[in-house]
Amino acid sequence: MKFQILILLLFLISINSFSQKYDFKWIMGYSGADNPLDTGWGCSFMDFNTANGNPVFYESKYKRIDFFANTANICDENGNYLFSFNGAYVDGPNDSLMENADQLTDDLTQKYPAFGTGSFQGTAILPYPEHKNQYLVFNKIFYYFENFGLSYKYLEYSIVDMSANQGNGKMIKRRVKILQDTLDDSSLATIKHANGRDWWLLCCKDTRLEYFVFLISPKGVELKHRFDFPKSKSRGEAGQNVFSSDGTIFASAR
Repeated sequence: MKFQILILLLFLISINSFSQKYDFKWIMGYSGADNPLDTGWGCSFMDFNTANGNPVFYESKYKRIDFFANTANICDENGNYLFSFNGAYVDGPNDSLMENADQLTDDLTQKYPAFGTGSFQGTAILPYPEHKNQYLVFNKIFYYFENFGLSYKYLEYSIVDMSANQGNGKMIKRRVKILQDTLDDSSLATIKHANGRDWWLLCCKDTRLEYFVFLISPKGVELKHRFDFPKSKSRGEAGQNVFSSDGTIFASAR
């Protein structure tokens, strides 16, 4: 596995937000069969919302969402679980399909409660700045390119309003395309903007280290920058991208 360290320009430097707990519950796993009597059935939680900061682990026997390779979930700023996304549909806090939040991919077999998509880092969830109780759900869309093969063609976003349906949420905007290209299997990385309100989101091409940088602000989602590094990569690579804790360095592992 190769490691590349990319130092981005100063306008991507961010600050940490220690008072917000959007990522304090991690959910993973899949059932293979809806049988709550089977001890291996259901989802597993890794919960960091504890007094000492050490995670606790537990299972949820009544969630129907399955995670094949892709998993994204979010809490509110106090660490209370809100919803999960597997690239195909959104599962709400009531352990049921969220209203208007299914078939979020072009693969028609991915209907609730399917396993979700196989992209390793192809989804992301962010709070919508200055839109109370609203969240942006980002998703890469699988595509077969003739004379190229399988890859991802679009980056899309949808909007969830958690104030709807007595707190169980509703998807109020679906599948807005913001990028069309030959995109890689992973690379969706997010970080807080230095202004403490907005967010940055990065997305990469399939065969090149060419990054698209989006700004998420109260005005919406906007492509702001494009970085093209003089290095190629093999087609269809999986991997993971991450920012350093101080936001000054971006690392891509493939």
